[in-house]
Amino acid sequence: MFISRAPYRLSFYGGGLDYPQWFNKFPTEILCASLDKYCYLMIRDLPPFFEHKIRIAYSNIELCNNVRDIKHPSVREVLKYFSISEGIELTHIGDLPARSGVGSSSSFTVSLVNGISKMKNIDHSNSEIAKISTDIEQNYIKENVGIQDQYAAALGGFILIKANNHGISYEKINISDEYIKYLEANLIIGFSGRSRYSSLKSTKLVNIISHNQKNDLMHELQNLSLRGIKAFLANQDSSFHSELTKKIRDIKLELNGDKDDIFIQNIISKTENAGSMCTRFLGAGGGGFFICWAPKNLHEKIKNSISIKIWFDVKFSFDGCSAFAKDYDENNIK
Repeated sequence: MFISRAPYRLSFYGGGLDYPQWFNKFPTEILCASLDKYCYLMIRDLPPFFEHKIRIAYSNIELCNNVRDIKHPSVREVLKYFSISEGIELTHIGDLPARSGVGSSSSFTVSLVNGISKMKNIDHSNSEIAKISTDIEQNYIKENVGIQDQYAAALGGFILIKANNHGISYEKINISDEYIKYLEANLIIGFSGRSRYSSLKSTKLVNIISHNQKNDLMHELQNLSLRGIKAFLANQDSSFHSELTKKIRDIKLELNGDKDDIFIQNIISKTENAGSMCTRFLGAGGGGFFICWAPKNLHEKIKNSISIKIWFDVKFSFDGCSAFAKDYDENNIK
């Protein structure tokens, strides 16, 4: 049995600009990081004693005899990519729920590509895992998905991604321990309880880009993001980041249609009245997790300002995706 894991993603700057429909026209930079919350996959050869030849356990359980019958798009296309037709069992466990704005779909794909690579003894680097996962999601599954989620999940740490019509490059940014602790102390994440399909919001944004609509907002988003990246590399304080992020958030609310969503606006206004310098929803919007820029001493007040009770402190991860083999010994089962 192989156990593979990949972290979830937290985007700082450049979200919404990491679609090829945009960066193939306008060179783009994205700054993201990985969280210390993970997607896990247990992968093993399926013994030949069952009527089914493929078993997949996630929020559903699929028992199949042919890869083309698999409903989970990532599992189906990854198995096809590696020419696996039968005799495999996959079990998914996640620290955070799916459809929540932390790149869970891409973390799943990265974890699966990584685990099967190790199982087949293919020596893919983590950057190759990111590239393969992006290719599968964009060109095999044909999802409207960007590129930051896969690179954050595969590489870990703080990643600066540069993308244009010639390709994608990246660098891992060295952040001082002091600044990491400062960021962690000034951020808190809550779960709205509302799940959503990011593809709905992503498709809307891709259509805006493809039809050259709202170009003024898109270019303003790009300019603000570039300012934010420079500020991040200069270790700017949280008040600067929150002010800039609020401007970016308001543009995204306009682009994705959430500016008129009473549920979302209620969370933003109440948490900001309680001391959050900026509250924004993660990912494409519509629900899921939201993050507050706020000093540590105001976190409890912010938590108590709304009825939502599911929160976690921000901790960053630097490992990227990983996998190891676990021997299965039925004699040790208790």
